[in-house]
Parts: sequence; C-alpha cells; structure tokens
Amino acid sequence: MHDLLARRFPGALKLSDRLDLNGRIVTGDAMFCQKSIVAKIVEKGGDYVLPVKDTQKSLRENIQTAFNEPVFPPGLV
Repeated sequence: MHDLLARRFPGALKLSDRLDLNGRIVTGDAMFCQKSIVAKIVEKGGDYVLPVKDTQKSLRENIQTAFNEPVFPPGLV
C-alpha cells in the first residue's frame, strides 16, 4: 500500500492483509484515494466507494456523465 498510509497508520498494512475483502464494499475518506490502496482492495476481491471532491473537476464530470448515461438503449426496457 501507499507509504503515506504506512506512516500515518502503521497497523493498517498488516490489517489489510488479514481482512477478507472478497465480496465486500470498502469505504474510505480522502486518505484512501490512492491507486495502490484501491488496487489492494480489488486484488482481494472487494469493491470500493470513495469520495470525489469538487476540486477533482474532470473526474467528477466523468463520473456524472457515466451515471447519466442510460444503462439500456431507449425502447429496450
């Protein structure tokens, strides 16, 4: 995982290796928004929900676009 996480919470690295994340949804605050952390969650079979702040304008717009697009083509449902 990320070095910052290891420095701020030394036990977090050991704990993450012991957790069964398969089929679990992990939530976290801004500190957990690191590629290495979410990669570890996915590697262990989990999914994640992380915050997106207004300061991440292009990321926020991409997410809004993805959720505004219809899942099924019109007339199919």
